[in-house]
Amino acid sequence: MVSVVVITFKHEQFIAKTLDSILAQKRDFDLEILIGEDCSPDSTRQICEDYQKKHSDIIRLLPSKENLGVNKNILRTISESKGDYVAFCEGDDYWIDQHKLQKQVDFLTENPLCFMSTHDAVVMQDGKETGLYSELPGNAMKGKYKRIFTTEDTFEGWFLHTATLMHRNKKLDYPSILYEAFSFDVAYISILSKHGTIGYIDQAMSCYRKHPGGISFTGWKKGNYYLNWLTMYDALDEYFDFKYHKQISKAKEKNCYWYFEKIERESNELIRKMGHGELDVSYPMLLRIIKGYFRRKLKRIK
Repeated sequence: MVSVVVITFKHEQFIAKTLDSILAQKRDFDLEILIGEDCSPDSTRQICEDYQKKHSDIIRLLPSKENLGVNKNILRTISESKGDYVAFCEGDDYWIDQHKLQKQVDFLTENPLCFMSTHDAVVMQDGKETGLYSELPGNAMKGKYKRIFTTEDTFEGWFLHTATLMHRNKKLDYPSILYEAFSFDVAYISILSKHGTIGYIDQAMSCYRKHPGGISFTGWKKGNYYLNWLTMYDALDEYFDFKYHKQISKAKEKNCYWYFEKIERESNELIRKMGHGELDVSYPMLLRIIKGYFRRKLKRIK
């Protein structure tokens, strides 16, 4: 059996397509779909209840009594899984290959040393395909031709998209970092890699929707975005007893580099607005604004 974990919150526009893409899978094994509905204020829960009624033999709805947040919601949903394998598809993403699950199960059966299986994904933004996940800036697989990855690789950048992941269902005592990690999937994949390698199938079999309500977008809006990344990497460093300290240090340096690039872009935007008369400030005043902005930002990463 394969257990598919679907976490959802405020996904009324997307959840039906997500569930349809899972139900459409062609397979020679049993399937259960576990929906971790996190107390959405819109009609997401009602849609999930309707699907459960129609597919009660496959779908189990696990509604929360209060909003738990991504990490707690996904961990409680995983803990309910009964399958030999666990796959994931968040409520705003969907699968585009009807044989995706079968291909991943076959891969893990044929490769017993692999604990996880992943593949590429199509990126969708504003209703249009914008490329592949493996081609995104900072992706750890970009330009590589290897098909087996290890723990060290998980610290090299964006590694895999959640909707591409399948792993063997080994009951684990989750470390506290997973309840607090700013990027759950990065921490989860790194920790699971202790149990075996990650096998990559070079096919795009899922779709990653980028939209203003998505986790990646809302995360950018949080003031301490990069500080949270650094804190998570420090916790991972300690979790692995500093075995991968060199790789994690490089990951932290990359995040600092991206952070300062972001500051530079925002500063340039202020200068552009002043040049177009959109800001009613003098140049010396603008410099003081930018210097103050830098000082506030720097305090957050000390």
